[in-house]
Amino acid sequence: MLSEEKQQEWKEKAKDLETFNPSKLSSAKRRNEVLKTQRQLASQLSYLESLGCEIAILMKNDCGNFKQSGTDKGVDFINQNQSVVVKFMHYFDCKPERDNYGIADVAALFNKKYSEACGKPSLRVPYKKGGFEVLGLPSGLNFKRPSAYGSKQIQEIMKSANSITFKILPSEASAPAAVNINDKHVMYEKLLSKVVGKEKAAACLSKQEKIVEEEIEVLDVDLLASEFFTLETELKHCFNEDAFTAVKSNYGSCRNHCGYILPVYPGSDETYWLFFYPGNAENIETLQVHDKVLGYRLDKTSNELCYKLLVGRRKVYIVGLNLVSNDPNELGSLRLKITIDAKDGTQITIPREFDESIKECIQQQSSLYMVEKE
Repeated sequence: MLSEEKQQEWKEKAKDLETFNPSKLSSAKRRNEVLKTQRQLASQLSYLESLGCEIAILMKNDCGNFKQSGTDKGVDFINQNQSVVVKFMHYFDCKPERDNYGIADVAALFNKKYSEACGKPSLRVPYKKGGFEVLGLPSGLNFKRPSAYGSKQIQEIMKSANSITFKILPSEASAPAAVNINDKHVMYEKLLSKVVGKEKAAACLSKQEKIVEEEIEVLDVDLLASEFFTLETELKHCFNEDAFTAVKSNYGSCRNHCGYILPVYPGSDETYWLFFYPGNAENIETLQVHDKVLGYRLDKTSNELCYKLLVGRRKVYIVGLNLVSNDPNELGSLRLKITIDAKDGTQITIPREFDESIKECIQQQSSLYMVEKE
Protein backbone atom coordinates (compact mmCIF):
# COMPACT_ATOMS: atom_id res chain seq x y z
CA MET A 1 0.00 0.00 0.00
CA LEU A 2 3.08 2.28 0.28
CA SER A 3 4.37 4.46 -2.50
CA GLU A 4 7.34 3.24 -4.54
CA GLU A 5 9.53 5.83 -2.82
CA LYS A 6 8.58 4.49 0.67
CA GLN A 7 8.98 0.89 -0.46
CA GLN A 8 12.50 1.68 -1.69
CA GLU A 9 13.28 3.34 1.66
CA TRP A 10 12.34 0.16 3.57
CA LYS A 11 14.31 -1.99 1.14
CA GLU A 12 17.41 0.09 1.86
CA LYS A 13 16.85 -0.31 5.63
CA ALA A 14 16.54 -4.10 5.16
CA LYS A 15 19.86 -4.11 3.27
CA ASP A 16 21.49 -2.15 6.07
CA LEU A 17 20.30 -4.78 8.58
CA GLU A 18 21.67 -7.59 6.41
CA THR A 19 25.06 -5.88 6.25
CA PHE A 20 25.12 -5.02 9.99
CA ASN A 21 28.68 -4.18 11.02
CA PRO A 22 29.30 -4.52 14.81
CA SER A 23 32.62 -2.72 14.49
CA LYS A 24 30.73 0.52 13.77
CA LEU A 25 28.94 0.38 17.12
CA SER A 26 30.03 2.61 19.97
CA SER A 27 31.69 0.98 23.01
CA ALA A 28 28.52 1.36 25.10
CA LYS A 29 26.28 -0.15 22.39
CA ARG A 30 28.77 -2.98 21.84
CA ARG A 31 28.74 -3.86 25.56
CA ASN A 32 24.93 -3.83 25.54
CA GLU A 33 24.91 -6.18 22.52
CA VAL A 34 27.36 -8.53 24.29
CA LEU A 35 25.24 -8.61 27.46
CA LYS A 36 22.04 -9.15 25.48
CA THR A 37 23.59 -11.99 23.47
CA GLN A 38 25.01 -13.58 26.65
CA ARG A 39 21.50 -13.66 28.15
CA GLN A 40 20.16 -15.24 24.97
CA LEU A 41 23.02 -17.76 25.07
CA ALA A 42 22.26 -18.63 28.71
CA SER A 43 18.64 -19.48 27.83
CA GLN A 44 19.84 -21.61 24.91
CA LEU A 45 22.28 -23.43 27.22
CA SER A 46 19.42 -24.39 29.54
CA TYR A 47 17.44 -25.68 26.58
CA LEU A 48 20.37 -27.67 25.20
CA GLU A 49 21.05 -29.11 28.68
CA SER A 50 17.41 -30.31 28.84
CA LEU A 51 18.10 -32.12 25.53
CA GLY A 52 21.05 -33.97 27.07
CA CYS A 53 23.87 -31.70 25.89
CA GLU A 54 26.84 -30.68 28.05
CA ILE A 55 28.65 -27.43 27.22
CA ALA A 56 31.69 -25.59 28.56
CA ILE A 57 32.28 -21.99 27.44
CA LEU A 58 35.40 -19.83 27.80
CA MET A 59 34.93 -16.27 26.56
CA LYS A 60 37.06 -13.13 26.18
CA ASN A 61 35.38 -9.79 25.54
CA ASP A 62 36.80 -6.77 23.71
CA CYS A 63 38.16 -5.37 27.01
CA GLY A 64 40.24 -8.51 27.50
CA ASN A 65 38.07 -9.71 30.38
CA PHE A 66 37.59 -13.46 30.78
CA LYS A 67 34.38 -15.31 31.62
CA GLN A 68 33.49 -18.99 31.94
CA SER A 69 30.04 -20.55 31.80
CA GLY A 70 28.17 -23.61 30.58
CA THR A 71 25.94 -26.39 31.85
CA ASP A 72 26.49 -27.64 35.40
CA LYS A 73 28.72 -30.50 34.26
CA GLY A 74 30.46 -28.24 31.76
CA VAL A 75 31.38 -25.74 34.48
CA ASP A 76 32.46 -28.66 36.69
CA PHE A 77 34.80 -29.80 33.89
CA ILE A 78 36.33 -26.31 33.68
CA ASN A 79 36.82 -26.19 37.46
CA GLN A 80 38.57 -29.58 37.45
CA ASN A 81 40.79 -28.69 34.46
CA GLN A 82 42.16 -25.28 35.31
CA SER A 83 45.15 -25.89 33.02
CA VAL A 84 42.75 -25.51 30.07
CA VAL A 85 41.56 -22.15 31.46
CA VAL A 86 45.12 -20.95 32.04
CA LYS A 87 46.12 -21.83 28.46
CA PHE A 88 43.05 -20.02 27.08
CA MET A 89 43.72 -16.91 29.16
CA HIS A 90 47.40 -16.92 28.24
CA TYR A 91 46.65 -17.38 24.52
CA PHE A 92 44.24 -14.43 24.44
CA ASP A 93 46.02 -12.39 27.14
CA CYS A 94 42.85 -12.34 29.26
CA LYS A 95 42.27 -10.96 32.72
CA PRO A 96 39.47 -12.51 34.79
CA GLU A 97 36.41 -10.42 35.59
CA ARG A 98 36.83 -9.71 39.25
CA ASP A 99 33.13 -9.21 39.99
CA ASN A 100 31.80 -12.30 38.30
CA TYR A 101 32.88 -15.22 40.47
CA GLY A 102 30.31 -17.73 41.67
CA ILE A 103 29.83 -20.55 44.17
CA ALA A 104 31.52 -23.05 41.82
CA ASP A 105 34.68 -20.90 41.76
CA VAL A 106 34.91 -20.89 45.58
CA ALA A 107 34.26 -24.66 45.72
CA ALA A 108 37.04 -25.27 43.18
CA LEU A 109 39.40 -23.00 45.13
CA PHE A 110 38.71 -24.76 48.45
CA ASN A 111 39.14 -28.22 46.86
CA LYS A 112 42.45 -27.13 45.30
CA LYS A 113 43.80 -25.71 48.58
CA TYR A 114 42.68 -28.81 50.53
CA SER A 115 44.36 -31.11 47.97
CA GLU A 116 47.60 -29.12 48.27
CA ALA A 117 47.49 -29.44 52.08
CA CYS A 118 46.97 -33.22 51.86
CA GLY A 119 49.60 -33.67 49.16
CA LYS A 120 47.16 -35.53 46.89
CA PRO A 121 45.53 -34.27 43.68
CA SER A 122 41.77 -33.85 43.04
CA LEU A 123 40.53 -34.24 46.63
CA ARG A 124 37.30 -32.65 47.82
CA VAL A 125 36.87 -30.81 51.09
CA PRO A 126 35.19 -33.07 53.72
CA TYR A 127 32.96 -30.31 55.14
CA LYS A 128 31.12 -32.58 57.60
CA LYS A 129 34.12 -34.62 58.71
CA GLY A 130 36.41 -31.62 59.29
CA GLY A 131 39.94 -32.30 60.55
CA PHE A 132 41.40 -29.12 59.07
CA GLU A 133 41.74 -25.40 59.69
CA VAL A 134 41.41 -22.67 57.04
CA LEU A 135 43.76 -19.68 57.20
CA GLY A 136 43.92 -16.47 55.18
CA LEU A 137 40.20 -15.83 54.66
CA PRO A 138 39.19 -12.15 54.34
CA SER A 139 38.72 -10.32 57.64
CA GLY A 140 35.35 -11.03 59.25
CA LEU A 141 34.63 -14.17 57.20
CA ASN A 142 34.44 -17.65 58.72
CA PHE A 143 34.92 -20.86 56.77
CA LYS A 144 31.61 -22.32 55.49
CA ARG A 145 30.30 -24.28 52.54
CA PRO A 146 30.60 -22.14 49.37
CA SER A 147 26.80 -22.05 48.97
CA ALA A 148 26.49 -20.25 52.33
CA TYR A 149 28.39 -17.16 51.11
CA GLY A 150 26.77 -14.12 49.51
CA SER A 151 27.87 -12.60 46.20
CA LYS A 152 30.09 -9.89 47.78
CA GLN A 153 31.70 -12.44 50.13
CA ILE A 154 32.48 -14.71 47.15
CA GLN A 155 34.29 -11.86 45.37
CA GLU A 156 36.30 -11.09 48.54
CA ILE A 157 37.31 -14.75 48.94
CA MET A 158 38.44 -15.06 45.32
CA LYS A 159 40.47 -11.84 45.59
CA SER A 160 42.24 -13.40 48.62
CA ALA A 161 42.81 -16.74 46.83
CA ASN A 162 46.61 -16.56 47.04
CA SER A 163 46.62 -16.08 50.82
CA ILE A 164 44.12 -18.86 51.66
CA THR A 165 45.61 -22.11 52.95
CA PHE A 166 44.32 -25.30 54.58
CA LYS A 167 46.08 -26.80 57.59
CA ILE A 168 45.44 -30.50 58.33
CA LEU A 169 44.93 -31.07 62.06
CA PRO A 170 46.47 -34.14 63.75
CA SER A 171 44.03 -36.59 65.29
CA GLU A 172 44.00 -40.16 66.56
CA ALA A 173 42.08 -41.26 63.49
CA SER A 174 44.38 -39.55 61.00
CA ALA A 175 47.72 -40.01 62.78
CA PRO A 176 49.82 -42.71 61.12
CA ALA A 177 50.01 -45.85 63.21
CA ALA A 178 53.41 -47.16 64.23
CA VAL A 179 54.59 -49.62 61.62
CA ASN A 180 56.30 -52.79 62.75
CA ILE A 181 59.71 -53.16 61.04
CA ASN A 182 58.87 -56.71 59.92
CA ASP A 183 55.55 -55.55 58.46
CA LYS A 184 57.32 -52.77 56.58
CA HIS A 185 59.85 -55.29 55.23
CA VAL A 186 57.00 -57.50 53.96
CA MET A 187 55.32 -54.47 52.36
CA TYR A 188 58.56 -53.42 50.62
CA GLU A 189 59.21 -56.96 49.39
CA LYS A 190 55.68 -57.25 48.00
CA LEU A 191 56.02 -53.91 46.22
CA LEU A 192 59.46 -54.66 44.75
CA SER A 193 58.27 -58.06 43.56
CA LYS A 194 55.84 -56.26 41.24
CA VAL A 195 58.74 -54.94 39.19
CA VAL A 196 61.58 -57.48 39.64
CA GLY A 197 60.00 -60.74 40.84
CA LYS A 198 59.90 -62.28 44.33
CA GLU A 199 63.40 -63.81 44.46
CA LYS A 200 65.22 -60.64 43.41
CA ALA A 201 63.06 -58.48 45.71
CA ALA A 202 63.95 -60.64 48.71
CA ALA A 203 67.66 -60.67 47.78
CA CYS A 204 67.68 -56.91 47.29
CA LEU A 205 66.28 -56.24 50.78
CA SER A 206 68.22 -58.91 52.67
CA LYS A 207 71.60 -58.66 50.89
CA GLN A 208 71.24 -55.02 49.84
CA GLU A 209 71.91 -55.91 46.22
CA LYS A 210 71.27 -53.15 43.66
CA ILE A 211 68.73 -53.91 40.94
CA VAL A 212 70.05 -53.39 37.40
CA GLU A 213 68.04 -52.57 34.28
CA GLU A 214 68.25 -56.11 32.85
CA GLU A 215 66.42 -57.46 35.92
CA ILE A 216 63.38 -55.19 35.55
CA GLU A 217 60.34 -57.24 34.60
CA VAL A 218 59.00 -56.04 31.25
CA LEU A 219 55.42 -56.59 32.31
CA ASP A 220 52.24 -54.52 32.11
CA VAL A 221 52.44 -53.73 35.83
CA ASP A 222 49.65 -51.63 37.32
CA LEU A 223 51.17 -49.68 40.19
CA LEU A 224 49.10 -47.32 42.32
CA ALA A 225 50.30 -43.73 42.38
CA SER A 226 50.98 -44.22 46.12
CA GLU A 227 53.04 -47.37 45.38
CA PHE A 228 55.21 -45.58 42.84
CA PHE A 229 55.63 -42.73 45.35
CA THR A 230 56.97 -45.31 47.88
CA LEU A 231 59.37 -46.69 45.27
CA GLU A 232 60.62 -43.22 44.44
CA THR A 233 61.00 -41.93 48.01
CA GLU A 234 61.83 -45.01 50.11
CA LEU A 235 63.16 -47.68 47.75
CA LYS A 236 64.97 -45.76 45.04
CA HIS A 237 68.29 -46.74 46.63
CA CYS A 238 67.53 -50.36 45.65
CA PHE A 239 67.95 -49.52 41.94
CA ASN A 240 70.81 -48.25 39.87
CA GLU A 241 70.02 -45.18 37.76
CA ASP A 242 69.14 -47.00 34.52
CA ALA A 243 66.98 -49.54 36.35
CA PHE A 244 64.88 -46.87 38.06
CA THR A 245 64.52 -44.96 34.78
CA ALA A 246 63.11 -48.17 33.26
CA VAL A 247 60.64 -48.58 36.16
CA LYS A 248 59.54 -44.95 35.80
CA SER A 249 59.03 -45.39 32.06
CA ASN A 250 56.98 -48.59 32.54
CA TYR A 251 54.87 -46.89 35.20
CA GLY A 252 54.20 -43.87 32.97
CA SER A 253 53.07 -45.97 30.01
CA CYS A 254 50.77 -48.08 32.20
CA ARG A 255 48.96 -44.98 33.51
CA ASN A 256 47.52 -44.37 30.04
CA HIS A 257 45.58 -47.63 30.13
CA CYS A 258 41.77 -47.45 30.23
CA GLY A 259 39.63 -50.34 31.50
CA TYR A 260 39.46 -51.89 34.98
CA ILE A 261 37.47 -54.64 36.67
CA LEU A 262 36.42 -53.41 40.13
CA PRO A 263 35.08 -55.71 42.87
CA VAL A 264 31.96 -54.38 44.62
CA TYR A 265 30.79 -55.36 48.11
CA PRO A 266 27.05 -56.21 47.93
CA GLY A 267 26.29 -56.36 51.68
CA SER A 268 24.43 -59.65 51.25
CA ASP A 269 25.04 -63.39 51.19
CA GLU A 270 26.68 -62.99 47.81
CA THR A 271 30.47 -62.82 48.20
CA TYR A 272 30.94 -59.95 45.73
CA TRP A 273 30.06 -58.85 42.24
CA LEU A 274 32.20 -57.26 39.51
CA PHE A 275 31.94 -53.96 37.67
CA PHE A 276 33.74 -52.83 34.48
CA TYR A 277 34.99 -49.24 34.56
CA PRO A 278 36.22 -48.05 31.12
CA GLY A 279 38.24 -45.08 32.49
CA ASN A 280 41.83 -44.63 33.67
CA ALA A 281 43.63 -45.39 36.92
CA GLU A 282 43.92 -41.83 38.21
CA ASN A 283 40.15 -41.38 38.31
CA ILE A 284 39.78 -44.49 40.50
CA GLU A 285 42.56 -43.53 42.90
CA THR A 286 41.21 -40.03 43.55
CA LEU A 287 37.69 -41.22 44.40
CA GLN A 288 35.79 -39.93 47.41
CA VAL A 289 33.29 -42.20 49.17
CA HIS A 290 30.21 -40.69 47.49
CA ASP A 291 31.72 -40.21 44.02
CA LYS A 292 29.93 -42.05 41.21
CA VAL A 293 31.80 -44.54 39.00
CA LEU A 294 30.09 -44.98 35.62
CA GLY A 295 30.46 -48.28 33.80
CA TYR A 296 28.89 -51.70 33.24
CA ARG A 297 27.95 -54.57 35.52
CA LEU A 298 29.40 -58.05 34.97
CA ASP A 299 27.01 -60.94 35.47
CA LYS A 300 28.28 -64.33 36.71
CA THR A 301 27.84 -67.28 34.35
CA SER A 302 27.65 -70.98 35.18
CA ASN A 303 31.46 -71.12 35.13
CA GLU A 304 32.98 -70.19 38.50
CA LEU A 305 35.28 -67.39 37.34
CA CYS A 306 33.57 -66.43 34.07
CA TYR A 307 31.49 -63.23 33.77
CA LYS A 308 29.30 -61.67 31.06
CA LEU A 309 29.30 -57.94 30.31
CA LEU A 310 25.85 -56.33 30.61
CA VAL A 311 25.64 -53.40 28.21
CA GLY A 312 22.40 -51.43 28.10
CA ARG A 313 21.45 -48.08 26.59
CA ARG A 314 22.72 -46.25 29.64
CA LYS A 315 25.72 -46.89 31.85
CA VAL A 316 25.04 -47.79 35.47
CA TYR A 317 27.05 -46.52 38.39
CA ILE A 318 28.40 -47.50 41.78
CA VAL A 319 29.80 -45.21 44.48
CA GLY A 320 33.37 -45.20 45.76
CA LEU A 321 32.38 -46.44 49.22
CA ASN A 322 31.15 -49.79 47.86
CA LEU A 323 34.44 -50.76 46.23
CA VAL A 324 36.35 -53.61 47.83
CA SER A 325 39.83 -52.37 48.69
CA ASN A 326 43.03 -53.82 50.12
CA ASP A 327 43.77 -50.42 51.65
CA PRO A 328 41.02 -48.47 53.48
CA ASN A 329 42.82 -45.23 52.58
CA GLU A 330 42.88 -45.98 48.84
CA LEU A 331 39.40 -46.49 47.36
CA GLY A 332 39.57 -48.64 44.27
CA SER A 333 43.07 -49.90 45.02
CA LEU A 334 42.03 -53.51 44.37
CA ARG A 335 41.33 -53.87 40.68
CA LEU A 336 42.19 -55.91 37.60
CA LYS A 337 43.48 -54.06 34.58
CA ILE A 338 41.80 -55.44 31.49
CA THR A 339 40.76 -54.39 27.99
CA ILE A 340 37.19 -55.21 27.02
CA ASP A 341 35.39 -54.58 23.76
CA ALA A 342 32.22 -53.20 25.34
CA LYS A 343 29.67 -55.34 23.52
CA ASP A 344 26.67 -56.97 25.12
CA GLY A 345 27.44 -60.55 26.09
CA THR A 346 31.23 -60.22 25.97
CA GLN A 347 32.64 -62.81 28.40
CA ILE A 348 35.76 -62.54 30.53
CA THR A 349 37.47 -64.94 32.92
CA ILE A 350 39.16 -63.47 35.97
CA PRO A 351 42.32 -65.05 37.47
CA ARG A 352 41.82 -67.17 40.58
CA GLU A 353 44.37 -65.03 42.47
CA PHE A 354 42.16 -61.97 41.94
CA ASP A 355 39.15 -63.89 43.26
CA GLU A 356 41.08 -64.96 46.36
CA SER A 357 42.36 -61.42 46.97
CA ILE A 358 38.80 -60.05 46.87
CA LYS A 359 37.49 -62.64 49.34
CA GLU A 360 40.41 -62.01 51.70
CA CYS A 361 39.82 -58.23 51.65
CA ILE A 362 36.07 -58.61 52.27
CA GLN A 363 36.76 -60.95 55.19
CA GLN A 364 39.11 -58.41 56.77
CA GLN A 365 37.26 -55.19 56.02
CA SER A 366 33.58 -55.90 55.31
CA SER A 367 32.56 -53.82 58.32
CA LEU A 368 33.91 -50.71 56.57
CA TYR A 369 31.50 -50.92 53.66
CA MET A 370 27.83 -50.19 53.22
CA VAL A 371 25.53 -50.45 50.25
CA GLU A 372 24.07 -47.25 48.85
CA LYS A 373 20.98 -47.59 46.69
CA GLU A 374 19.69 -45.05 44.19
